[in-house]
Parts: sequence; structure tokens; C-alpha cells
Amino acid sequence: HRIIDAIMNDCIVFNHTTPHAGRLGTLENSLIPEQDFVQYDESNLQDKIQGVLEDDPKMQSITQSAKSKILNCHTTVHRAKQILKDLNLSCN
Repeated sequence: HRIIDAIMNDCIVFNHTTPHAGRLGTLENSLIPEQDFVQYDESNLQDKIQGVLEDDPKMQSITQSAKSKILNCHTTVHRAKQILKDLNLSCN
């Protein structure tokens, strides 16, 4: 939950590219690289950091987009409803 905590505190998230990208439970399942977080690998981390630090509107856009998605899709209520749905139970 550290990534969600960072996003909810208006921090920009840098996430290392992994071979597991796109698998269930990964960041890429819910958020879009370069729109909601910055994705990097060993060859471009410094450039990615510098690019964000030099572009305040981009940094604000990324943090706001990510926070909006978390607030709209990843609250405790959303998760509870999904669990009930997965168990074929209803909730009001």
C-alpha cells in the first residue's frame, strides 16, 4: 500500500520496469505509465527524474491523474464491494 499512500499524499511515483508488468496486482493494472506514474529502467532513471523535476505541469498532471484514479476506484469501499461481488454477494 506504500504506492497508494504516496499517491494520496501528492507524491509522484517512480516504478521500475519489471517482467511482471501487466499481471494481476501490479501497478500497471490500475494506472498508466507516464500518465499516472513514471516508469523507468536502469538506463533512463536519471533522465526520467530530471525530466519530471524540470516540468512542474507534467509532475502535477501525473500526481493529479493518479490520485483521481485511486479516489475513484481504489478506496476501501470499492475493494469491499469487489470482494462481495467476487463472492456472489450483493451490497447496498
